[in-house]
Amino acid sequence: MSAIKPVPALHPKGEASSTPGSFPPPHRVDTFGGSVEVRWEPAPAVTRHGLLAYFLDFLKTSNTWTEFVDSCPLTYSSPNAPLR
Repeated sequence: MSAIKPVPALHPKGEASSTPGSFPPPHRVDTFGGSVEVRWEPAPAVTRHGLLAYFLDFLKTSNTWTEFVDSCPLTYSSPNAPLR
């Protein structure tokens, strides 16, 4: 009978870090409504907008939002629609 060999770990542990990472300094992100100041706060577990500012910056920089709006024209057909 053969001896049982130990199975190697499929996902070995990485280097443990005992020091917490630092937060980046406040910086500006461009959005469609203008620049927004983004700052990280260590205390709250959940923020109001999360990573939305970075997603809006991506949509603006990549021109994805403009292409989407141009491909989906909006027409107002209601008698209460605002005049353009």
